[in-house]
Amino acid sequence: MKAVAIVPAAGESSRMGFPKPLLPWGPDGATLLAYQVAELQAAGCDEVIVVTGSGSDAVSREAEAAGAITAHNEDWRSGPASSLRRGAAAAPIRDAIVLLKVDQPRSRDITGRLLGALASGPEVPHVPAYAGRRGHPPVVPGVLLDDLRAVDEESRGLHRLMDLHPPVRVEFDDPLVLADLNDRAAYEYWHRRLFGFVRSLPP
Repeated sequence: MKAVAIVPAAGESSRMGFPKPLLPWGPDGATLLAYQVAELQAAGCDEVIVVTGSGSDAVSREAEAAGAITAHNEDWRSGPASSLRRGAAAAPIRDAIVLLKVDQPRSRDITGRLLGALASGPEVPHVPAYAGRRGHPPVVPGVLLDDLRAVDEESRGLHRLMDLHPPVRVEFDDPLVLADLNDRAAYEYWHRRLFGFVRSLPP
């Protein structure tokens, strides 16, 4: 199964106070964006598209150094649907599309299992779940690429697509499928949980 990943990384990270794509992540000090790209590639995504917006120059350099391509969203302030739409517009036709925000760190095992479930299951979106809660990333069959290219804020973005094409839930015993680095507290919590220590950020 050929897969492409779309990684929205366009926000200004106001609650974090530091650009989320450039957060140090892991024991070697790589950036969160570099980690995401490497894990997506290892999971089987032959192309990773990073959608830039705020701070686009630095994010683009980091994405390209990691082996991704970039798509700039000039309308990033209008909401997350615009970044999904921009990424989908740049995406080639593939069997599967992984939708993973830059601030939702996921291992190759999680994404790889979702891709495997889609390959052997019905041609509808597949999403991870933990303890009854739906997580990320959704993996969408390639036949829905045009639907992704049409998402907007008025129709609730990806939620509307999921309403029209109810997803299969893939149960995990790993709470990482729920991780979302919304602020510094979440960043510190998940970094400590995964790596056993916390990196300090500039004030």
